[in-house]
Amino acid sequence: MKEANIPFTLYYEVESNNASINDRKIQYTTLSFFKCYFGYFHFWLLVLSEIFQYLRRGCTIGFIKDFISTSRHTVRRAEYLQALIKKTPDSILYSYFFDDIAVSMALVATHTQNNVVTLSRTHGFETYDEQAPYQHIPFQTFKLNHIDKIFPVSKQGARHLQQQVKGNTDHIEAMYLGSDPHELYNPLPKSLSIVSCAYVRSIKRLDLVPEILKKITIPVKWTLIGDGEDLPLIKQLCSDLPHHITVDFKGSLTQVEIYDLYSQQGFTCFLSVSATEGLPISIMEAISFGIPVIATDVGGCSEIVTAATGVLIDKAFDTSALATIIEQFEQSEMATNEYREQVKCFWNENFNATNNYQIFKKRLNKC
Repeated sequence: MKEANIPFTLYYEVESNNASINDRKIQYTTLSFFKCYFGYFHFWLLVLSEIFQYLRRGCTIGFIKDFISTSRHTVRRAEYLQALIKKTPDSILYSYFFDDIAVSMALVATHTQNNVVTLSRTHGFETYDEQAPYQHIPFQTFKLNHIDKIFPVSKQGARHLQQQVKGNTDHIEAMYLGSDPHELYNPLPKSLSIVSCAYVRSIKRLDLVPEILKKITIPVKWTLIGDGEDLPLIKQLCSDLPHHITVDFKGSLTQVEIYDLYSQQGFTCFLSVSATEGLPISIMEAISFGIPVIATDVGGCSEIVTAATGVLIDKAFDTSALATIIEQFEQSEMATNEYREQVKCFWNENFNATNNYQIFKKRLNKC
């Protein structure tokens, strides 16, 4: 996702094994064996340390080969950026993700004599180890120590990263993302109707939803937006639900299709039972339509799911208790147009993309 009108000398975004600078695609620099491995000798010591970490966590040899290949691309990318900033004094390098892109920028910061400012956002998978392969984020300390400004998308994410830094943590500052503004509202449904939107994988714990649905005693419909490796499992678990429960698998939808769905089909609430999150765009999109939310208290969810927008539940929630909460939703104040107006106002004040990007741009102009 590219942020609009970033006011930088260099706007940097990776696409596969290529990159774009100010939207112009470039090829990474081809390096000699000596330059790649001996010119970045200290980095390869870090790579070796990370390999030991992964081996201790039981990774495969294929994973190690891919990791080494990615590390080579990281060096090539860093070398290209160093050559580029020699031609552009006082450059600013920005990455939307705090992954291997940020590692390349940290390498630039440690190798160049030119004035360069490095900035990066960070979301969930680059912030919390439990979201990363083998529950380990490589080069995290290196990035935290050498990127000038780091902007987690939640306050909780900022606190999490600050705890990993020895000394001053002023360079880590939360900056919210947002979803696109519109004037649409989700209509009140005539009966209990739940919607979830996620990439269907294990950390989303959508396999718990069929168990929750079985404990709801009144007619209910669950709509699932999204695709992923766990979708066949979810469909299988839903195959023997009671007759008063309906499930609608929408598959992967574009943002336009999701917005069309939210504007036409009424939903009682949005449901998220994830084991870990950053601060979900899917919840921002739901509350932008006034849809109340039930979500687990993980990552930055407590910053978007409040008394003004829905119900925050414990990560280790009881499925029977949650089924009761959902059943009672229709009789609560949250099933009113007045409450939905409040939900949308909360979104506009906190997660309107247009407003938040302007705030972000003003903050970056001070860097």
